Amino acid sequence: MSPETTVLQDLLRRTRRRRQLLLCLRGVAICLCVIAGVLLLTGWAAHRFRTNNLAIIVLRIGALLTCLATIYFAFIPIILLVMLLPVTVNGLGTSQVAFVLFFEIAGVPKPAAFALSVLFVALGVVGNLPGGVLWTRSGLTPPQEPPQDAAQDPARGPA
Repeated sequence: MSPETTVLQDLLRRTRRRRQLLLCLRGVAICLCVIAGVLLLTGWAAHRFRTNNLAIIVLRIGALLTCLATIYFAFIPIILLVMLLPVTVNGLGTSQVAFVLFFEIAGVPKPAAFALSVLFVALGVVGNLPGGVLWTRSGLTPPQEPPQDAAQDPARGPA
């Protein structure tokens, strides 16, 4: 074989490997994009579900009649941020104060705003209960290592 032929074959082999690597990387990038998209959609769907359930509760207690829907949807993200403050357990207390404060500005009576806040926290707890039950029933405990015999332990030597 001539040296030009071997150089050309070597170049073709390297190009083929690079192309396979690029195809593999493109497949990984597509998979990561799909996973990120699914996570974003499920997070958005969970947030919409909780917000829509709260809107139904607001309608049931009659607080939305005195409050515009745009004000309602503007206050909920702020109240959710207040609930995330690591001051109390599960945002109890901070969420009640935030609901009463913000919805009082919109003209909702304090008892209705307080009831709404309690129902909002209860909705979150009840919504998370199935996941907690599944987690406890699945036995997600760390695996236990079996005890080793002294005769099999090479560090102790023969028994």
